[in-house]
Amino acid sequence: MTPFLIFSHFSSGSFPPPFQPSFVSQSSSLPHCDSCGTDRKSPLSREVKTYGNWAWFLILFGISSKPTTVSFQCSQCGQIFDRLSPEELEHYV
Repeated sequence: MTPFLIFSHFSSGSFPPPFQPSFVSQSSSLPHCDSCGTDRKSPLSREVKTYGNWAWFLILFGISSKPTTVSFQCSQCGQIFDRLSPEELEHYV
């Protein structure tokens, strides 16, 4: 395209949609932190994994295992606001 065509394309008012990072949540249905509003997909949340006794034994020898529970915690205020369901935990990698 020539520079004139590019300019005329944007001067007609048809701008591309604004960029939104993938971590910006569009859904308000996800559980979120009460004080900060951090949800599961936010970069301010962190996963807190709990392992059973056999899992720790396997991890000591370099064998990976699945956690028994995975909770999500806000890194700003420390509140645990969400937990994986048993169905989600089965497919957790």
